[in-house]
Amino acid sequence: YIQAYLFETTGEFKNPIIDISKIMDSIELHTPILETDEDYMRLFLNRDIILESQLAKASFGGKPSFRALDDIALGDDDMMVNANRYIAIIYADGDNLGKFIEKQSDVTEVSRRLFDFDKKAVKTIDYYRAMPIFVGGDDLIIFAPLLNNGKTVFDLLDNLSEDYKNALDTDESTLSFGVSFTYYKYPLYEALEKSRDTLFEVAKNYKGKNAVAVSIQKHSGQSFEFCVGKNEDAYGKFMELTKSVLSKETELPHAVHHKLEQYSKVFESIPQERIGSTFENIFNEDIHKSKFAKGLGEIQVLMEALGAKEEEQKRLFSMLSTIKILRGDR
Repeated sequence: YIQAYLFETTGEFKNPIIDISKIMDSIELHTPILETDEDYMRLFLNRDIILESQLAKASFGGKPSFRALDDIALGDDDMMVNANRYIAIIYADGDNLGKFIEKQSDVTEVSRRLFDFDKKAVKTIDYYRAMPIFVGGDDLIIFAPLLNNGKTVFDLLDNLSEDYKNALDTDESTLSFGVSFTYYKYPLYEALEKSRDTLFEVAKNYKGKNAVAVSIQKHSGQSFEFCVGKNEDAYGKFMELTKSVLSKETELPHAVHHKLEQYSKVFESIPQERIGSTFENIFNEDIHKSKFAKGLGEIQVLMEALGAKEEEQKRLFSMLSTIKILRGDR
């Protein structure tokens, strides 16, 4: 059902949307309780009633149907490979939108622009063969495949960020994302909660915001996570390495991140300018200088962009593990 809250006022507001929302929140928290013999929640949750309702027909043009999680995870591939056994659950939220609205003389124009963003976002999501679960203003919830038509879920995030920027025509407000990679048979409510926590507890608290926070729960039980700002050089290097590996332009040594972990204390203790020479000493076999030279060079550049302290190395290892999942490794 739809419940609307109304109130009358003769007051004047500098920013009606922001000021009135506080009043509406207060009204909503003091909703009266109605006593009745009918269990309206039972009726509302009745499947047949929902499917036959005028709201469903108006929204979907008939009885709604929804794709299964394994179908979403499959992307555009006909064959199930390991990367297609995972689904990306995405939460997105605008950064500093309230401050941006406060500076605008016409808040209705901001509302119109956000609506334009929502319409464009749905098209972007559909093009990627993902499913929009919720699209409203600057808030998004999306179920998406990790891979689709040669693109990764990170390409989807970049496209949505570009849609948001173009719609609002500003850099003052950006989009931050919380993303969980989850095995498609993993309990959905836990994956949703993890994705939401990743957004609001990690990405939204990242310095400068405009961040992508990723949490990955593998089918084996192993988990890892990282967060990076989309305007940071490290994010660009991560995207370049990902595309290079997936296009098979670059090959990486087997278990390269485990090899690097063995020398983590060494990297912590050296200055930034010695990362390159340390790489050369660790990966000094002929195959490293030929077959794996390009890949190792790109990993080195990514480490230099992130830094070599303990927390930065953890981010690097998580990024490399993410690329392995996208590549289809188990």
